[in-house]
Amino acid sequence: MPFFSDLATCFSRFLQYNTANISTVIGQLIAGVVINHFGWFGRVEISLDWKRWLALGSMMLALYFV
Repeated sequence: MPFFSDLATCFSRFLQYNTANISTVIGQLIAGVVINHFGWFGRVEISLDWKRWLALGSMMLALYFV
């Protein structure tokens, strides 16, 4: 997903480099969860379970501590 990489490049002057990279990974993770949840692009729908919520929460916590 080049969109997230472009955003990280644009905002890396304002944010620290690690923060921009972790934000990129979180954005890709959220996009993947949304695509799976709604079954876009002809995919099988995969609902949000506790493992996915835990992964999203862990990434947000990592972003907070960076």
